[in-house]
Amino acid sequence: MAVVKLSSGVNNITRTAKTITFTGGAALGVAGTAVPIFTVTGEVLIVILTAFCTSDLTEGGGTAQISLGVVGNVTLFVSAGQPIDIDVNEYWTTANPSAAGGIAVPAAMKDILLINGADIIADPTTDDTTGGVIDFMTLWRPVSADGLVVPA
Repeated sequence: MAVVKLSSGVNNITRTAKTITFTGGAALGVAGTAVPIFTVTGEVLIVILTAFCTSDLTEGGGTAQISLGVVGNVTLFVSAGQPIDIDVNEYWTTANPSAAGGIAVPAAMKDILLINGADIIADPTTDDTTGGVIDFMTLWRPVSADGLVVPA
């Protein structure tokens, strides 16, 4: 768990990070149960959200799918794709990420306004995501006085 304030004042930007190790267990990749990443309170502006794979994702069957979004819109950031397509040293920014030396941040992963309860989640469906590790990081700003993003 890491929350680091990068600036202060009205336009403060805060960095929040969380590592998820998928196991296929409850809230860690079992199909039909969201994987909680960040809890959102109040109103916030997500300046950027990154998801960097540090260990290949694996799946319980050939039909597994996983997306990245928020409660109520599970594909807000990344549409559903197969977990086995998310490999080490790749940023998960599309349903089929590629291992390039660098990428342009997609519009869906920056400058996103979220409201209270629109918690950031990964959503495994159809079959379990049984292994792998992703480091999630967001830079965000509060919009309301109670705006906050913390690891879930």
